[in-house]
Amino acid sequence: MSSISAGRRAAWRSGIIYTASVSPSYLVFGAVCGISAKQAGMSLLQAFLFPALVFGGSSQVVLISLLLAGAPVAIVILSAVIVNGRMAIYSAIFSQWMRAHTRGERAKVAPLLVDQTYVAVVGYREREGQADPYWLDHYFAAGISLWLYWIATNVIGYMAGQIVPSHWQLEFAVPLSFVAVLAPMAKRAPMAVAAALGAGLSLVFFSLPLKLGLIAACFVGVAIMLGLDRKFKWMP
Repeated sequence: MSSISAGRRAAWRSGIIYTASVSPSYLVFGAVCGISAKQAGMSLLQAFLFPALVFGGSSQVVLISLLLAGAPVAIVILSAVIVNGRMAIYSAIFSQWMRAHTRGERAKVAPLLVDQTYVAVVGYREREGQADPYWLDHYFAAGISLWLYWIATNVIGYMAGQIVPSHWQLEFAVPLSFVAVLAPMAKRAPMAVAAALGAGLSLVFFSLPLKLGLIAACFVGVAIMLGLDRKFKWMP
């Protein structure tokens, strides 16, 4: 029993450490979302609840941009769903890992599944082995701590919304934050090829309507990498 508790404590600790390692790159990202909420006329309570319920930086940027533009609610919701289409890929991979888990356990996993928590689990399973029984503990630790941090950065941005000059153009922090998360995974050749392939495909499909370029690049890139893995067995 003590060994199980020790293993879970170690997994939770590593999940929190992971969040701490990537959190600096998300400070400005969260602040940008908070500033945008201020510009959209949200109250402090709304600026708190928005990131708590949505928990997705890309979705928040799209939602607030469309709200500021006066887009219909149906278009706003549809756009958020399209932007988050890449989560279907993460879900498909998670489903392979959670075949033995109950429906209730799967339901607990879903709300915390974002780009950063997915990367956290992939890195953990590579380090500790695919059969490690504590990967979900690592996932929940990373997810919950990141969720709390994300809410805090949004509130900080909202509070600072009146003093940050509009000409600072802080939106550049959005893509940089994703680079900070993905760059450490590109140390191996297959990961570097996957990153380069994804970047190239995103440019090829950039002009697709409804922001579908990113999603198309994800699906095509995954299909190509799976084909290469089936032929050469080179993916980690």
